[in-house]
Amino acid sequence: MAEKITVVDEKSAMDRINQWKKQELCCENLVIAAESFNLLHLASLVQIYDDLSMLAERLEIKNTKSWVISFMRSKLNIDQKAEQRNRLGCDRLRKLFNDGITPAQLAQAGCRNQPDKRISEIMSNQDFTMQERKSDVVFKLSLSEEFRDLREKFKGSEYIEWA
Repeated sequence: MAEKITVVDEKSAMDRINQWKKQELCCENLVIAAESFNLLHLASLVQIYDDLSMLAERLEIKNTKSWVISFMRSKLNIDQKAEQRNRLGCDRLRKLFNDGITPAQLAQAGCRNQPDKRISEIMSNQDFTMQERKSDVVFKLSLSEEFRDLREKFKGSEYIEWA
């Protein structure tokens, strides 16, 4: 981070204000990056539910949905309500991802820690660009040098690339 500009006259005051604005933009970009990463984490839960459903079918389990619910509850050690919130949130996110909406777009639209609470509002108020559908979509967050301090913390992450 740049050294703080000392205000001694009008020019330096303006320089300090511009420095502050630039820092604010960096903060906003970092928040969007963090929220995108959180949504990527939630997207991995969507994939887990999908993978468990496919596994149940391969194992020829009669009631796939009940088996998946029971499996998730036991492995995550959560109650029925928490699992239901996870599953319904995953269903909503799956629909958005299938429609080509990315985690970054959701983060920019203000879809924060609980995306399922704002999906309807977001869908009605935002103009999302649709991407080509792919069967195995991998979301990657591209971070610029401004976030180099985070490089070591997320080293090796399959979801982050450095520009």
